[in-house]
Amino acid sequence: MISVRAAAADLTTGARAHERTVRIWGLAVMGLLVGYLLLGRAFAYLGLPGPLPIFLGEIVLVLFFVFHPEASTLRWFSSMVRNEALSSASWALYASLAYGVVLTLRGVFGEEDALQAIQNLVFNVYPLYLFLGLWLGEHDRGFVRRFVLVLAWANAIYGILYIGLLNGVNVFVPGTSVFLFNAPQGQMIVLLGLLTYHSELRKVWFPLFVNFVILLGLQTRAHWAGMLLAVPVWAVLSRRLGRFVAAVTVGAILLGVAFVADVRLPSALTRGPTDVSARSVFGAAVAPFDEQTAAQYTEQAGLYSGTAEWRRDWWSDIWDSVHITTGRTLFGYGYGYYLKQTSDIGSGKEDLRTPHNVFFYALGYGGWVGVVLFGLVMITVGRLLWVAFRRTGDPFGLSVMFLGLGIGLFTNYFETPFAAIPYWLLLGLSAAPALRPDDGAAPGPSLASSSTGG
Repeated sequence: MISVRAAAADLTTGARAHERTVRIWGLAVMGLLVGYLLLGRAFAYLGLPGPLPIFLGEIVLVLFFVFHPEASTLRWFSSMVRNEALSSASWALYASLAYGVVLTLRGVFGEEDALQAIQNLVFNVYPLYLFLGLWLGEHDRGFVRRFVLVLAWANAIYGILYIGLLNGVNVFVPGTSVFLFNAPQGQMIVLLGLLTYHSELRKVWFPLFVNFVILLGLQTRAHWAGMLLAVPVWAVLSRRLGRFVAAVTVGAILLGVAFVADVRLPSALTRGPTDVSARSVFGAAVAPFDEQTAAQYTEQAGLYSGTAEWRRDWWSDIWDSVHITTGRTLFGYGYGYYLKQTSDIGSGKEDLRTPHNVFFYALGYGGWVGVVLFGLVMITVGRLLWVAFRRTGDPFGLSVMFLGLGIGLFTNYFETPFAAIPYWLLLGLSAAPALRPDDGAAPGPSLASSSTGG
């Protein structure tokens, strides 16, 4: 009898310890997600300084792999020798990381910048955050819903403060030239999350509306491109194509009225648009194609056109230079090489280390082998997300996957911690149901309808 009680006590103690561990990691992941999506580069610079600085993102990933090998290293390699849901993604991640190490060694022992080569490797390392997301998603099924609501309010409040005040505060992260206050990046994730998990939108109308205004007002066109990919995916998967068309129609009418009436909201932005208006939004969208027309609607038509122009020129030069020799076509330049050397894109771009396009990043550094391996990672992770969607009817993960791909075609999304780490964490959290035993939950888009909305 005593042994039975002792065993029961041990089980209770173990369960409590496990719950405490999940809670601690949940808080850590919540902090990472909200911190990166709100403060961007400033948050990414938290870490240990030195000749080879170690930042918060790397520290958290190493701690997880060290203290939870059963959920990281062991799970990773065991799934590679078994036929299970994670197997294909594990092989793709392994091949991508191994190739990244080869590219890094090629730069370190070659004539390239060794420090730059090591920094380039994060492109292959950050996807390992998928394992932390998978583990937490398995043990805390309500995490994503809580995160969306926390981010919705945090992004709304910070976004208002940023547009109205903080953008003009020129305070830097100590020892760097990085602004402490940067434009928030979570507005599209908020919109997708609130639409997915809250059927009664009247209860969350304020953060929903404010985040939509922030999305338009900051005029970050890469986010608009991501939206054009993600929202239709969400609409189709959630079987709300009719509502999507209706919402687009209403939004177009409202923007049309604001355009004709020339409604403008004052802005204190010094690192962005000088006002928030339908006309400035239209000008920003048109500028890459017709600068003269855009100039009629926004004072920053030249800036918007120029940022698109140097990207196009650089991408063209990378394409041409990579395809000069067979070896470079297959394996690229290797990490540590400054891709800017492939082009003459003008002054003021000396510090550019990435072409702001995930395809040309993979092609320039790793050739077509690198492009194929990145594609395999996305396809296999997408397959996991599809299985999770079929089990739960939750379209959030697949929508976020396409959102990141859209943004990554025009920014350094996949090679920077403040974008890549949240991305892979959210994909892991969303894919977790694919690894849980099928509990009989009916497939289909039922999440929002079953949500409390609060």
